[in-house]
Amino acid sequence: MNQRTSLLVLLLFICLAFACKKKEPVVTNLTTNYIFENTLSQPVVLRIYASGGFAGGGIIENILQPGAQYRVPMSAVENEMTYSFEWYSKDYNYGIVRDAIGVKNTFKYTEGSSEIIKLGGQPNKDRHIMYTGYGDVTVWRAVNAYNKDGVSVWDTLTAYRKRISFNFTKYQTAIYYTYGTSSTDSNSVFLPYNVYDTSSRFWCKTKDVLPNLTITNDMRGTVPLFTAATDTLYLSNTINGIAAEPYYKMAKMATYYVVE
Repeated sequence: MNQRTSLLVLLLFICLAFACKKKEPVVTNLTTNYIFENTLSQPVVLRIYASGGFAGGGIIENILQPGAQYRVPMSAVENEMTYSFEWYSKDYNYGIVRDAIGVKNTFKYTEGSSEIIKLGGQPNKDRHIMYTGYGDVTVWRAVNAYNKDGVSVWDTLTAYRKRISFNFTKYQTAIYYTYGTSSTDSNSVFLPYNVYDTSSRFWCKTKDVLPNLTITNDMRGTVPLFTAATDTLYLSNTINGIAAEPYYKMAKMATYYVVE
């Protein structure tokens, strides 16, 4: 093989090598124009969930430093799908819980569209009350009951009427409610609920089911019952649009944390 032939063979191998080289993928924009912005002076935790049902955990969890923005990645969303979110400050004094009413807590992703969602606002005690900060489940039990004048009637109730309890669970949009039905039996049901956004009081109502419960720390206007504590709430059952006696005082008995 002469020098010219050797050169041609070498060039042929080089050409074949370039022809067989794997093409690099074209890099596209991996984030959307849906942006969350932390307007507080402290870090916040953001969770974004797929819409509907029991989430079982966030599809996205991120910590935003003060003033920081977070762009939702394209890999986490589908076109024309709706996503709910919750967020809270590191001291748990600011934020919203899932399915709160009266606050921005969902967005619908549409290709080519954009939205900036600002995280901030007035402080509230919702997360301190429902989850004792970063807890996952809190258990509440009746410890007293009152008439419309705010006078205790606990000692007049039968044992089974005192057997009232419920749980708040972070990744569920229903409370687990238990009530006595006889001296020996109880019944338990899941009741979907909404938390209504208000910085002045905690206000939770079950929806579209019976019993129709209201759980709050401030019943003034109906009954002279109020507490500023985060381990005490009041529960009433609304019948035909009227809060029926007795009005139960519920104490937070335990907080549980899920270890992952």
